[in-house]
Amino acid sequence: MWPEIFPEIAEITASRITLAYNAPFDQGRIIAECHRYGLNPDHLGIAEQWQCVMARRSQTLGITDHLKLAGGHRAHSDVTATHQILREIARHGIVLADRALHLTRTPVHRGTASIR
Repeated sequence: MWPEIFPEIAEITASRITLAYNAPFDQGRIIAECHRYGLNPDHLGIAEQWQCVMARRSQTLGITDHLKLAGGHRAHSDVTATHQILREIARHGIVLADRALHLTRTPVHRGTASIR
């Protein structure tokens, strides 16, 4: 299944910063699955191509703890919860990856969205 969906994920995220609530975890899963099937993770294997929404949320709140996502670890709920957090971060003027925040409506991976 991964070999069939990864090319689409790679295409959707090409030339974008990928946002994930727990970016190191999600990036690690993508890299592991690519290696499992002998695929090149391409740009999704580069840490600088990811931004961690959980870390930015903590930064916005002025705390050092990383808060769990209230999405229940279900794809749609996690993406919805992450989207709500991103909207709140944007209201506080935090800019991710030194770019203005532009969300796509295409969830790429559990808790993941992309910015242009």
